[in-house]
Amino acid sequence: MCAQFVKLMDDRFKKYEPQGFKGYLVLMQDTFGNPVTPFFCKQWRDQNNYGMTLLYEVFPEQAGKFGGKETTMVLNEHGVITYKVHGDGGQIPDEIEAAVVKELGIVP
Repeated sequence: MCAQFVKLMDDRFKKYEPQGFKGYLVLMQDTFGNPVTPFFCKQWRDQNNYGMTLLYEVFPEQAGKFGGKETTMVLNEHGVITYKVHGDGGQIPDEIEAAVVKELGIVP
C-alpha cells in the first residue's frame, strides 16, 4: 500500500474518531514482497508518521484472500464488512469516506 495513501486516509479520518471510527492498517508484505516482520512494521510506521493502529499478517498465505491489490474495508461494530474496494487511486478516498459516513450514520 502506498505510504502517501495511508497518510491521506489517516489525516482524512481523524475527524470521525469522536463518532467511533477507528482505522487499522494491516501490512502483509514488505517492500520486496516478503512476509512482514515486527521490525519492518515499526520502521515503516515510524518513517511514514501516521496514527492508525498497525497490524501485520503473520500468515502470508492468507494475503491472497483479499485480492491482488490494496484492499480497504469498512466494518460495522459487529465486524460485518459493509464496504470493500481494491486499489487506492482516483475517487477511491471519496468512496471510502462516503462509506464511513454512511456506517456512522452522519447526516451531511
